[in-house]
Amino acid sequence: MRNVWRFLAYSKPYGKLMSVALAASLLRMAMSTYMPYYVGTVVDYVGATFGGEGFGDTTMAPTEMWHHVWVLTAIFAACLVMHVIVTVGRVHLPQRASAAVVRDIRFNLFAHIQRLSLGFHTSRPSGAIASRVITDVQSAQQAIELGLIVTLQAALQIGVIGIILLCINWQWALVCFSVIPLFLISTHLLSRPLRNASRRMLESTEEMSGHVHERFGMIREVQSFGAEQKEQERVWEHTEELRTHSVRHSLFNGMLVAAGEGTTFLGLAVVLIFGVYSIATNDNVTVGMLTTFFLYTQRMLIPVQWLTGSYGQVQTAVSATGRIFEFFDTEPNIQDAPRAEDLALQGAPMVKFADVRFSYPSETSQIVLDGMTFEIPGGSRVVLVGPSGGGKSTTLSLLPRFYDVQGGHILVGGRDVREVTVASLRKMIGIVPRSRCCSAGRSARTF
Repeated sequence: MRNVWRFLAYSKPYGKLMSVALAASLLRMAMSTYMPYYVGTVVDYVGATFGGEGFGDTTMAPTEMWHHVWVLTAIFAACLVMHVIVTVGRVHLPQRASAAVVRDIRFNLFAHIQRLSLGFHTSRPSGAIASRVITDVQSAQQAIELGLIVTLQAALQIGVIGIILLCINWQWALVCFSVIPLFLISTHLLSRPLRNASRRMLESTEEMSGHVHERFGMIREVQSFGAEQKEQERVWEHTEELRTHSVRHSLFNGMLVAAGEGTTFLGLAVVLIFGVYSIATNDNVTVGMLTTFFLYTQRMLIPVQWLTGSYGQVQTAVSATGRIFEFFDTEPNIQDAPRAEDLALQGAPMVKFADVRFSYPSETSQIVLDGMTFEIPGGSRVVLVGPSGGGKSTTLSLLPRFYDVQGGHILVGGRDVREVTVASLRKMIGIVPRSRCCSAGRSARTF
């Protein structure tokens, strides 16, 4: 949950908007707390006017009854109008705030990923990285509304109505509360498998996205070697794996929803049976009280269904935030030295490789360059030639510090590239991408 709180911290700039949304959410509770009282009181007024067993011994004239009923109905109408108005704010404002938060996080995440070292990008398909920026952030968006609005409203509604039930009849209220532990136990038992299913579903989505993006990027090679069928089979494996995890997630989510609904129905049945027994054995309990208590119990247990219905989404959001901040917590391997200075050059500099030794991070046991030494005078034109895998691209990748050498030095204008800022070094280097080269079809790099 630490990552969820880190995600929610991005909503601080929109605190006023979220506060208004929360206030609108709390005002919506007015209908939930007034409706049971309104119905139960009207039932008792009708019983007191027209008589009947189970309505108590109080009598009331029809004119007095209608006066009270109209007063209660006017209050009900006012609550209804307010309910309709604030519901618009309750639905719209959190979405507006969460959309802004998602925009900020996507921008910051994209900016952070751009600063990460080349080794980070070469170890992951670009589609998998894009999936974190797009899909995972979208999934984590639910943490804002579900975490800050729905959960708070549900908790407050359960608390307020619980206090009202205790004030009406504390023994009756305790009977009602007895079913809630069933919901808590079932939620606790299903939380871990649901969270694991959410994480695996996101991982499968990332793997499939990365594979599809990579294969479309090299569609010429796929078609040249007639590998369409093979790639279709691999995509089928990815989609089948995603389907399996999605079905597993929906199963656990369905079990949670069933637990919430079962708790609600059981609680209402218990309250009804206890209320009928109380009316039969206690003259102080009326049909109106039973109606009021029944409706309050229903209003208290409705948030339980909200929580169970949204719990699966919350677990998905928890998994997504963890994956998002996994990238945020990744630091670039290539960083400026503590006292690095900007590289200032006058004219074309000399480039020198002195006893350079290098191996890729994923291939630490295999040395790619060992003792490479050469010097290029300023203004020279040099072409590196050699067989595939001979180290040409590696040599050119070391110059702008896409990677750091494990031994030796690379000097530009007499300065070690590790002693100058990365930004100033790369600013001095021009790169012509392969797609824009001439018919030779090779990348060119030059000062």
